[in-house]
Amino acid sequence: MIRLLFCLFIFLISCRNNSVNQEERLEFFLQDFSEATSPKLLFLFLEGCTSCHEYQNTLYQEALLDPNYQVFLVTKSIKKAKLIFGMVPDGKVFFDKELDSVDLGLVTGVPIVYFLSDSRKQIDRFEISFEQVHLGLP
Repeated sequence: MIRLLFCLFIFLISCRNNSVNQEERLEFFLQDFSEATSPKLLFLFLEGCTSCHEYQNTLYQEALLDPNYQVFLVTKSIKKAKLIFGMVPDGKVFFDKELDSVDLGLVTGVPIVYFLSDSRKQIDRFEISFEQVHLGLP
């Protein structure tokens, strides 16, 4: 019984440390993007699933219309992003051409929204599943 409680305690401590580290990694990543000041940041990873681009485009277009969102396109090819999404407005869309967000563990294969405080600290994180009945931004 004590062994089980100890394992549970270690698990809870490790989960807490991962979220703190994630916040620090996001803060570190955003240092290079001082213009990213919106309270919601949508990350779209374009180097993975090519059949997902239609769904990503739906989210991208929705984020462009919402003043609370800015978008990070995670791709080595700006040309590819422009072919998929078309318009790429300055100040609203940023490129992670070096895939730093991937290296820092901030993105996976699904779209992710980071919610930020006024001081650019992470408040929450939401992964958008393509399996949702009504695909849309939170």
